[in-house]
Amino acid sequence: MKATSLRLLCFATVSSLSLFVAGCSVDLQDVFNPDGNANQGGKGGQSQGGSGGASTTGTGGNGTSSTTSTTTTTATTTTTTTTTTTTTTSTSTGTTQPLSPITCGDSTCQSSSGEYCCWDKWGIGTGEFESGQCKETPVQPGDCTNTVQDGGVQTIISCQTAANCAGDSLCCGDVVQFNGGGQNLSYYPTVDCRPSCTWPTRIMCAMVGSTAECPMVNIQGQNVQLVCKASSLLPSGFYVCGTP
Repeated sequence: MKATSLRLLCFATVSSLSLFVAGCSVDLQDVFNPDGNANQGGKGGQSQGGSGGASTTGTGGNGTSSTTSTTTTTATTTTTTTTTTTTTTSTSTGTTQPLSPITCGDSTCQSSSGEYCCWDKWGIGTGEFESGQCKETPVQPGDCTNTVQDGGVQTIISCQTAANCAGDSLCCGDVVQFNGGGQNLSYYPTVDCRPSCTWPTRIMCAMVGSTAECPMVNIQGQNVQLVCKASSLLPSGFYVCGTP
């Protein structure tokens, strides 16, 4: 959707863009309650020998005598048993599911093939309000400028939910405020996979109204259960854990 009046406003004042709060802060519209305003062998053989024989002597008569000699031989038999051991190794094979696509305005980016979404919420980067383009990773200079400057303030989106992340990683983003044309505006410089996300970092979720994907955080001394809700700064179809 093109917003001519807003685009003119952004370009007319883009040189005066300045970072209002660096790092994590509340979503501008979160101040008015958009993206939330809370913290977040075998065996051997045997051998056996033989036995010895006996000798006898004959008797004499009429003055004549004779002697008979017997020789005994002992034989030993040895039996050898060979034991064979067989080892069996089993291998487990896991199945990896393909990564889910990423909603990017009028486009759908295939994260499984390395695409990311370059989102321009305010039209400062491209001149077109709330527009998105699919681009190939890695991010090249000038492809998607996510800093607060002329032609910047875009969001590099590498995931939409934890389904785009490997292992137990979460899909998260930090909200930054800046001053544009005398207005306090907010945007996400990046939305990507991280091992953990601590408030005020926003966690991307998948089911509106769900609390199972969202943590309980402490807000001014009180524990508050965050809930999954539509984001006001990211493309349609993106949800974040925010205040009820």
